[in-house]
Amino acid sequence: MLPDFPSTKREMEKILTAYFARQVRKRCPGFEDVARYRMFEGRRDAISREGEVAEETKMFEAGAEMTISADEVARFDMKGMKAKMDEAAEKMAEQMTKHFYAALSEICEKSGQVTKGGGGFTADKVLEALDKIHIDFEPDGTPHLPSIHIAPSQFEALRAALEKLATDPEYTKKHEEMMERKFRDWCDREASRKLAG
Repeated sequence: MLPDFPSTKREMEKILTAYFARQVRKRCPGFEDVARYRMFEGRRDAISREGEVAEETKMFEAGAEMTISADEVARFDMKGMKAKMDEAAEKMAEQMTKHFYAALSEICEKSGQVTKGGGGFTADKVLEALDKIHIDFEPDGTPHLPSIHIAPSQFEALRAALEKLATDPEYTKKHEEMMERKFRDWCDREASRKLAG
């Protein structure tokens, strides 16, 4: 009978599972701020937004298969395991990213928070998009601006639009006026909040 090391195998499984989860997250840049939680049972979930009917969250399955052939077993080491896990993490992250952006797009369409690009990024389109979203502030007026997720091919157009917002006096004034209005709205929301207790 061959010796078995169950506690070592369990410890190894924990280490490899944690490594795999880190590799998947690493391949999903920009998701750090997205709330996540583990659902231990059930097949449905819902989001309740203030003043709206609860909306069921669409569940999806993401998975990646990792195969080790009989020939590979004899010469398999941690370097080989890492390579296999990295490949699986890439597949898993790709599925999760596609689902995330599809769900985000659907939610934004439903809530009317879509700004059609038409001719690409312009300073006007950036202002229009910022005007549609909820922005929180620090008490000193510092805004919590959103992350912007774009395709690499759109980077230069966005950079030029943001530069125009920062340097063109007409757009700088429009941006400042909008942010002042959003800060006043935030102050009003904060002043009218009902605190527990």
